[in-house]
Amino acid sequence: AEYMGEEISSSRVIPDIHTNITSLFSLNSKFISLCKEINNNPHIPHLIIQISSLAAIKPFKRWSVYCAVKSARDMIHCVISQENDPKFLKVLNYAPGPMDTQMFERIKESENISEKKNEIDHFVDTNESAKRLVELILNPNLFNSGDHIDFFDLGKK
Repeated sequence: AEYMGEEISSSRVIPDIHTNITSLFSLNSKFISLCKEINNNPHIPHLIIQISSLAAIKPFKRWSVYCAVKSARDMIHCVISQENDPKFLKVLNYAPGPMDTQMFERIKESENISEKKNEIDHFVDTNESAKRLVELILNPNLFNSGDHIDFFDLGKK
């Protein structure tokens, strides 16, 4: 977690960019190539699911690198959706909602958590978020290729 007014070293940022952005180009390129090789059912599109975050579309204090990386990942997947016919390949940017995970534990250790708790009304149950993602996977007509869908965009069942 960092403020943009503080000095941020490239040695801190480069690994995040490499892990979350640079490697993504290679991974998606290989996946799409394989899909083209094995496209044995033209009636069922291949699917790329990118686990996104509200931070991809909303800024959060002290999360400049995280927000930038998540935003870049969303955009890369939006471009992939534009480059491929949705009958062949659909792309979903799914934001699972705020969850009480190991990542959140690290955030609590590194900064004033009361500020973040004010931004998060409540945590999402991981199983509930997974169920909603499965519903999207099983019903690909519920979204357009490249959409960013947040857990809270989906009505509760």
